[in-house]
Amino acid sequence: MSLSRKLTLISAITLYIFLASAIRLSAQNRVGIGTNAPSTSAILDMTSTTKGFLPTRVTFAQMTSIPAPATSLFVYNTSVNNYYYFDGSIWRPFLTGGVEWQLLGNAGTNPVTNYLGTSDNNDFRVRTNNNVVFCLTTAGFYGQGTNAPARPMEVIQDAPTNVHTYASRSRTAGYGVAMGALGTVTTFGSIQAYKTGGPNFGGDLALQTVYGGLVGIKTQAPKTHLDVNGDCSIRTNAYTASSGNNSDIVIPKYSYIRVVGPGGSFTISGIAGGLPGKVVVLHNSTGSNMTITNDDVASTAGNRIYTQNGNIVTSGTGSVTMIYNATANHWIVIASTL
Repeated sequence: MSLSRKLTLISAITLYIFLASAIRLSAQNRVGIGTNAPSTSAILDMTSTTKGFLPTRVTFAQMTSIPAPATSLFVYNTSVNNYYYFDGSIWRPFLTGGVEWQLLGNAGTNPVTNYLGTSDNNDFRVRTNNNVVFCLTTAGFYGQGTNAPARPMEVIQDAPTNVHTYASRSRTAGYGVAMGALGTVTTFGSIQAYKTGGPNFGGDLALQTVYGGLVGIKTQAPKTHLDVNGDCSIRTNAYTASSGNNSDIVIPKYSYIRVVGPGGSFTISGIAGGLPGKVVVLHNSTGSNMTITNDDVASTAGNRIYTQNGNIVTSGTGSVTMIYNATANHWIVIASTL
């Protein structure tokens, strides 16, 4: 036997001895590394108390470039520092630490320590189809349609016309509120009430910024600060008067007050809670005479009434309409029915 053949034989025997000492192959085709008795339930059984298993380490680009990856192929992705496996269609990350938010919900969470968001000084963004839907900035600003909101809440809608920036409606009737221009801003209000499917969006209520902050009800083009295109109702409340003089009377926040109470004549010398421009109608329904006294010192100065023509006496069904004048610091009678 030549020297070269002897060296080849020696090398082969050495390699066999080395492999035999490192790997134990059982009669049932089980491989054991670090153990002479690989588990009967495993094809490969690696046993060590001082070493671990080191899988293939690849970047994200390298991982996704693996040709025809087999289902369950397992690698460590160094681009994101996580384990990935191929599910037969796409590469999926392994859950790490068991603290991820689950698709089917989570239990046992602590709102103090468990949250969605970032733990560093970076914005938080939510995407669909890899497009940002909304974001929360490090300043706590919410942005939708923008990744850099300049205000605590900023919604930008550049979609075609007839799309509201914000809409809220009931589940059943389809009524609600829409914020943002519908069509052209010179025709529609910035905040509108609407009826789904109705012929005229914005027809129920329109707050017009282009007209200087005018409010229109049943009109999209208000001409005054409050423009009601239709009838208007003022709810009625009652005040119970006492016999004699009623000074600084307190009425609820209603404009039409039905006076009830005494069986004989009585007077009213002042009304508390006057506000600039507030209109009050006192309707006498007692069946007895009601006298409105002019600038009566029985009431506080700011609550007194200017009748302009002396005391006004109404019958048991009469009424007096007055408006509060902040400059005069008095109620001013503008109409009466005896």
